[in-house]
Amino acid sequence: MPDDIRELWRFAPVIAIMFLVAWAGHKGYWYWGHGVREVIKELQKERDDWHKLAVALLKQQGIELDDPRD
Repeated sequence: MPDDIRELWRFAPVIAIMFLVAWAGHKGYWYWGHGVREVIKELQKERDDWHKLAVALLKQQGIELDDPRD
């Protein structure tokens, strides 16, 4: 039994690092850097602008759409 515990302690740092990497990835800490968040915000803004333009053009043609985000 004591040899098994020593064997587990040998792998404890590796297990801890793997757990930390998995947790950080799950939370989005390592790949959602500041630059990526800014790009996503800009893409969302452009999407909303295009949506407003499309709705306005369709409204001119007499077509009313329900807003799917409501």
